[in-house]
Amino acid sequence: MPKTDEQLTKTVPENAPNRRQLIATGSIAVLSAAVAFITMTTVGGLVIALMTILTLVFIVFSPVLVPIGTLLLLGAAAIVTPTSVTVAVVTSLRWLYKYFKGQKPVGSGFVDATNRFLLDTACRLLEYGGIWVGRPGR
Repeated sequence: MPKTDEQLTKTVPENAPNRRQLIATGSIAVLSAAVAFITMTTVGGLVIALMTILTLVFIVFSPVLVPIGTLLLLGAAAIVTPTSVTVAVVTSLRWLYKYFKGQKPVGSGFVDATNRFLLDTACRLLEYGGIWVGRPGR
């Protein structure tokens, strides 16, 4: 049963926060804002200091760091490239083996549909070409 206006008016003061709760909530809000401001200022200053120090360190050590970084990058590429190519080849050969054995690997339906589509298109082109040359199609 819905409450009337008089019943709602009576329950509002009963459920309203008291003065102590309002002061505590306000204090928490002010202190949280102060802590957030101090934290943001500290983190901002730390980031600026680190960027300044790291920039100076990079400028001083760049004649050493850049060639080392280049060598590390080339070394990683020399390891990753043949490995990934080998994995791709082995995976492709495994898929082809399953396909020709009739085990229906993932994607074989798409390959079969494409094969049928290409054969159908080739037959239609032969028939169409036969009409223009004067020969009947197959």
